[in-house]
Amino acid sequence: MATIDLGKIKLVWRGTYSGSTAYTVDDVVQHTDTITSSFICTTASTGNAPSTGGSVHSSWAYLAKGGVAGTDVGTTITTQGDILYRDGSGLQRLAKGTAGQSLKMNSGANAPEWATASSDCVKLAQVLNDNVGAAYVDFQSAFTEATYHSYKLILQFTVATAADPKMRFLDGSNNELTGSGDYKRWGRQAYRKYNDNSGNTEEAWNQAVGNTYFDITGWNQNANGNQIHSIVIDFDLPYPSTSIHKAVRTNAVGYSTSNYGFGSSAGHLYVNSTAVTGFRIYSAENLTKFYATLYGFKK
Repeated sequence: MATIDLGKIKLVWRGTYSGSTAYTVDDVVQHTDTITSSFICTTASTGNAPSTGGSVHSSWAYLAKGGVAGTDVGTTITTQGDILYRDGSGLQRLAKGTAGQSLKMNSGANAPEWATASSDCVKLAQVLNDNVGAAYVDFQSAFTEATYHSYKLILQFTVATAADPKMRFLDGSNNELTGSGDYKRWGRQAYRKYNDNSGNTEEAWNQAVGNTYFDITGWNQNANGNQIHSIVIDFDLPYPSTSIHKAVRTNAVGYSTSNYGFGSSAGHLYVNSTAVTGFRIYSAENLTKFYATLYGFKK
């Protein structure tokens, strides 16, 4: 009966290639040259390495080609938060950034990098207090003329009893500036009962002769206290800060438990040449709730 030689009927794993081993067709080896790969023998061979300088010997063919040596994922990214990317030579690791940073392309537009987001509007200070228990809140060293040209304060607060809120500037030592006639104000305020059609009043403000503070709403209606004020204050401080005429604008709305609501809009001018670095919001009665955020607008 005739004998039929089927040869190998499956691949034969021979481990790491050895130059002294005789290999036959369908033997499979692992070999590292520029990269670690697996090769299948296509022609019986001894002493002919599968790959020399990246070109595969004619006795072998790639079975599975590996990645660039030393740049596989497992050895390239080593820390939680790392990012893997490819540059001109292979896989590279970008270490994780810090809190609040975002990913962007570098100046050469050829690799990613971490960067802190830049904004022309910056939150400079914030006070969130549900129980102030004091007559004032200071924003010290709030103004930085080298960086910002104007500022905006968004403020909501209540006071213990009937008292309209006021504001004064602070000097470089955080002392209140209280010069007579230095704070001027003009504008209008209207208030009315919001549960019926009575109690409508509109008045004009004119303190062109000046005062020792800014009235920022003029609201003093609720004898029971806890009136709510919502105020936006825009500071247009000229630079240098020692110049006179520091302009301020206020817009306010509010209501009281005695069914009165109000709205006001005013312009203010501080006309002392003393440098101002911050400000104080205060009342004749204790402030209770106070929520305020100060933003600066870059030059």
